[in-house]
This record gives sequence, structure tokens and C-alpha cells, in this order.
Amino acid sequence: MKATLSLILCFVLGLAFAQDAEPVKEGHDPESLIKEGIRLHDAGEYDKAIEKYLAAISLDPKNATAYYEAAFSYSSKRDHENSLKMAEKAIEFGNSDTRRLAIVSKGSTLDEMGRRKESAEFYEKGLKEFPDFYLLWFNYGVTLAALKRFDDAENAYIKGLNIRISHPGSNLQLGNLNKMLNRKASAALCYYFFLLLENNSNRSKDAANSLLELMYPKTDSTQNVFTINIGATAIDAKNPMAPAELFLGLMSVDRDKSKSNQQRFVEDTDKFLGMLSELKENQAKAASSKKKKKKNDSEPNFYFDTYVPFFSDLRAADHLETFCYHIMKSTGDPEVTKWLADNKDKVDRFYTWLKTR
Repeated sequence: MKATLSLILCFVLGLAFAQDAEPVKEGHDPESLIKEGIRLHDAGEYDKAIEKYLAAISLDPKNATAYYEAAFSYSSKRDHENSLKMAEKAIEFGNSDTRRLAIVSKGSTLDEMGRRKESAEFYEKGLKEFPDFYLLWFNYGVTLAALKRFDDAENAYIKGLNIRISHPGSNLQLGNLNKMLNRKASAALCYYFFLLLENNSNRSKDAANSLLELMYPKTDSTQNVFTINIGATAIDAKNPMAPAELFLGLMSVDRDKSKSNQQRFVEDTDKFLGMLSELKENQAKAASSKKKKKKNDSEPNFYFDTYVPFFSDLRAADHLETFCYHIMKSTGDPEVTKWLADNKDKVDRFYTWLKTR
């Protein structure tokens, strides 16, 4: 009786997911169908890709990869209900690797459906199982930011970056969050690092413009008055980024019109990162002294402790100028394009240096 019931369930499940799927051709196995589905998805043919995944599921009703890929394609065509169902099946049948990706998929779908509190709770449950998966922390942060739980979102992004600092999206969203909260110096460091990782996409162009807005806020040219824009942490004496906030606020006052915008950007970036490097060096000297310090004097600060040492090394290796042109590639500035073309040897040395990091 149990065997008969299992056969019936398998048949019903296979029939449910195989509706509208194209007939399975001779010699087609689930793996081949999934590969073909991925190819179709990448070409933007989401409906045809889904047909392949459903055909694979009809052959193997417990194929977690097919469910996960189907969830991705349904999500891409904004069919959230079916995406959610497929993600749940992938979680049910998947191994650890597939499960953690499917958890991200389900959480993202819940977020897109406006069920953000449910999404956050689901991510929290998933993070108990996969606390070292950076994409879970990233997507959790996105949901928390949408819920206006900004401090929690910041912590989630930072936890993900502590696992994988090279994830572009986490650096970008952390920068966007800090910019929104008027933490100018922290936002700038995030944008600098994001643009190092991704310098020639639509979102890198937006990030480059955001960075320039932080450094050179627009002022009313009809008024003979300069406005100093100071970030939110500038008056926090315990925050090591406070001097950097003041520095960025004063940067827009210096208007040397004999230099191009890019030349000015290179010089100001060198000053900004150099000032932070000096602060970090002074902090290290203070830490090694025998003087007693207050409990909060050495509180960790992700921006100061993670980004600043990297950029200090970059400056010391004499790659600052190349870095500044590299990160502005997406702006389409003719001066940037020409410099990168004329200085391929410097660019190659810079990339070689990055590979050693």
C-alpha cells in the first residue's frame, strides 16, 4: 500500500509541474535540460527556460537544482507566487549549497512581494543554519534597510563583508545606506572600494556620481557664499571617522580652476585617504603606548579598520593615480578614457598588485 501511494504521489507531483512543458525528447536527462534552461534564461527567454526546468522535474521530481533555477526564472518574469513555490521545493530537496541559495531566493521573493517582515524573519532562520554565507547577510541587509531598520541593516552588510569583502553589491549598498544617513566619509570609502571591484557598469556610473556628490556638493553659483557640508558623525569624538567628515566638508571650498575635474579628484582623493592613513597610524602608535586608555577608545570601526589599511597600502605602492582613473571609467569622461589608454603599463602594474592582495 505504501509503495502504491508513493507512486501515485510521484505521478501527481510530476504532472503538476509538467503542465505546459514541452515533451521530453529521447536522450534528454534532467542535467541536460537544466543546462539548456540556464542558457535560455541567460538569453532572456524565461518562459522557454521554465519549460526546460519543468521537463527536468517531470523526470526527477526531487531535483533541487531544477526547482531553484525555475524559481530564479519565475522571479525574473516577476511571477512571485510560482517563484516562491519553486524555492520552497528547492529548500525541501536541496543539499547545503542548493538550500542556502534557495533560502536567498525565497527571502528575496517575499521582500519583492511586500512581505518584508516575513522575509526578515525567514532570513534570520536561514542565518542560523548558514551563518557564514555572505549573500544571506547581504539580502537580509537589503530587507532590513527597506524596513528602515538602518542600524541592523548596516550590521548585516558589515557581517557579510567580513566574510567576503570582494562582494560588490554589499560595498555598494553599505555606501548607499551611509550616504542616506549623511555619513559622508564612511559612504565615500564604500564607494571607493565598490568602484575598485566594479568600474564599468550602470550602477558603477551611479556610484561614481554619488562619490563625486559627496566630495563636491552642488552650491548656488549665484551666491558668493560657500556651504560646508559636514556628515552626521563629524561631532562624535569617539568615532575615528569624525576628522574625515570634517575634511570632506571643507573639501568643496578649495576651487582651483586651473586643474581639470579629474586632476582635482586625484589630488583630493590622495589628501582624503592620506589623512585617514595618518589617523590610522596615530591610532596604532597610541595603542602600543603604555598609557592607559578609556574602555571605548579602541572600539572597532569597520570603515576605519578594513578600508583604511587597504587604501594606505595602495598609496604606499604608488597606485593612487591609477586607482582614481580606474574607478572613474564608467563616467565616460574623455580625459579618463584617454589616460587609461595612454597608461596601460601603469594599469597592468596596478592589476598585478591587486592580485597579490
